[in-house]
Amino acid sequence: MSQESRPSDVAYISVESFTLGSVPPVIKSIELLGGQEDGKTLHFGLDLDMFLDASSLVLEIKLSSLSYSLLPSTKLSVSLIDMQLSLDASVTVMPEFPFISSLNLSLYKLPSCNIRIVPLSENSGLRGVDLGSLPVLSTWIQDAIETSLEAYISPKYISLDIPYWLYGTENESVQTEQVQFDSS
Repeated sequence: MSQESRPSDVAYISVESFTLGSVPPVIKSIELLGGQEDGKTLHFGLDLDMFLDASSLVLEIKLSSLSYSLLPSTKLSVSLIDMQLSLDASVTVMPEFPFISSLNLSLYKLPSCNIRIVPLSENSGLRGVDLGSLPVLSTWIQDAIETSLEAYISPKYISLDIPYWLYGTENESVQTEQVQFDSS
């Protein structure tokens, strides 16, 4: 989270644990948009539904203002992540295993996202209350999610070097470049 988007009364936010759960995203549709002339890169459009009901992100938050300085840090659980994603994807193939040398993913548009945020601290009077449903916090959370995801809206993308993820060595054949997705 950037310093600009963090509320001024928060000293730090740290991730204590993160679990994706066991339910994979559901591909609603996939469309082949074309490929490069060399035949090594294919472009796709994907629509995904992600309902990660068993997911869990536990954050530790410490308030920083003078009036809150004596308060202990508190833990929040972010769960029930529900998103609908429209993605542009390009896959570069190679002749040897793992057969995919790179995967570029870009959001076609900002996704709608619903989450549940619950305090975990025993001494919190708000234990069990979904803070994400409170109007001011809900707006701040949605703005923070949108600001974070704007960095991946097409033509910007995230590039994954698959052999690096599998073996820890960089694939020299993978080049990072702006990918232009053509939907015609």
